[in-house]
Amino acid sequence: MGVADDEQIHAEEFGDEKIVRYDRAGKYATIFRPNQLRPMFYMNLRAAVLRAVEMHHEGGTIHFGKPGGNRFDREVRKLLNDVGGGSDG
Repeated sequence: MGVADDEQIHAEEFGDEKIVRYDRAGKYATIFRPNQLRPMFYMNLRAAVLRAVEMHHEGGTIHFGKPGGNRFDREVRKLLNDVGGGSDG
């Protein structure tokens, strides 16, 4: 699945799963690698933050500073600091 013009990748895990935000809709979703037959799931900010932190603890990457991601970044950093996971950005 390619990156749409209004899609920002905020977190990813080994290229298999990505947390994205669609700018026009202001919605977060989790998407999977194209050859996986799992659907895309929309989620609210809190669910996106929780999944991103899980991905971080499983060795994934969080991309801080993406357009439209100020609240996401702030909430992820807060949660990482609360659980002692540190932050990457």
